[in-house]
Amino acid sequence: MDSPNGQSAINRYRMKEEHLLHRYKANQKSYDLLNVVMIYLSDEKVRNRLIGLLQLLFRKENMSGDERNEILKEKYNIHLTEEQREELNTMCNLSEGIVDRVTERVTARVTDEVTERVTKSVTDSVTKSVTQSVTKSVKRSDAIESVRNLMVNLRLDINQAMDALNIPTEMRADVRRALGK
Repeated sequence: MDSPNGQSAINRYRMKEEHLLHRYKANQKSYDLLNVVMIYLSDEKVRNRLIGLLQLLFRKENMSGDERNEILKEKYNIHLTEEQREELNTMCNLSEGIVDRVTERVTARVTDEVTERVTKSVTDSVTKSVTQSVTKSVKRSDAIESVRNLMVNLRLDINQAMDALNIPTEMRADVRRALGK
């Protein structure tokens, strides 16, 4: 199991008798057969040979079975039979497969999340831009129509009509072009 705090540790948990209803004292030999030992392995280098051996077997994901076998021989003086070497290779291949599957799943999940965020961001940005553009276009069309109506109905020149409607300076050239003035 991965170390939750970055340090390797070994913990043992034992069963204990607790009287919940009526009092019956069982012989401890009847229930203390079950012990749970949790081994937490970190990636840090350790002096403890047992932890080092377990790290070699279970934490070195990027190491082949043959490489592990050599270290078992040289550092721990453990000589594996051919059958045990095959099992070690199988175990290494299984762990590689697990790592590959987890990597695939995480990559897919992260890709989905990023795609969703980027899609939302782009959609929001495009929506805002299009809304501003349409609003500007509608305002421009309304301004042109209003200026034309004032010019025709009240017989104002284009500048008087734009002044009466408080047409912004930056829009006046567009209104003039649209009205051919």
